[in-house]
Amino acid sequence: MNRSKGSFWNLGCCLGGILLSPIFLVILLLYILYTPIDFVIYMRSEYRRKTGQKYVWLVSTSRIFKLYTLIDKNNLDIRYYPIPGTSSGAGYLITGDSFIDFDSFVFSGEDGDWYINVESTDQTLASVEEITLSTFEKEHEFRPRRVVYLIEEGDIGNKEHLEAAREEKSFFLYNKKTAGSLLKALQEIIASAKATEVENASDFDGEGENDSTRVEPKEE
Repeated sequence: MNRSKGSFWNLGCCLGGILLSPIFLVILLLYILYTPIDFVIYMRSEYRRKTGQKYVWLVSTSRIFKLYTLIDKNNLDIRYYPIPGTSSGAGYLITGDSFIDFDSFVFSGEDGDWYINVESTDQTLASVEEITLSTFEKEHEFRPRRVVYLIEEGDIGNKEHLEAAREEKSFFLYNKKTAGSLLKALQEIIASAKATEVENASDFDGEGENDSTRVEPKEE
């Protein structure tokens, strides 16, 4: 009986491999055929001209490339900072005093708190944010005051968590299937950053910290 089950399993794996192999080859072929198009898009892009980032395979499909292109096209008040020691498309986005986290998978835990998986370990946003801001400050001698999250709705999961995410002030959601949704989310982040700067200026006006103690971002 066990031998029959084992034979059936082996046969199933064999058939599955035969069926999946052509699909895999077709997908690989499509990627290879797209490579020249990808390179041409990169060569003609403002992303290459203004950031100096070197070409990496399928760069035109990466999130940072799409974001930078959208930001540049619409002249949005969002600055790009490269990650020191890399020249392959990695970078940070900053607007005002806000660090835009656009590449983390944020999820809701059973305790209702929000988490990010870092090196196979689930960590709260608060703990990760301190590391993020400290790392950025060491690299660019400027520390943003807060982290905001640009999140695609499909990455959140179920409707209950999606509704909870919409209530978070630091979350800015967009739907990749809806035209203009990403641009609107970026514009909302900029507006929120400006409002936060005004609030901070009011809080520090005439007492405590003032503009003379704030470290301004260096020009890249």
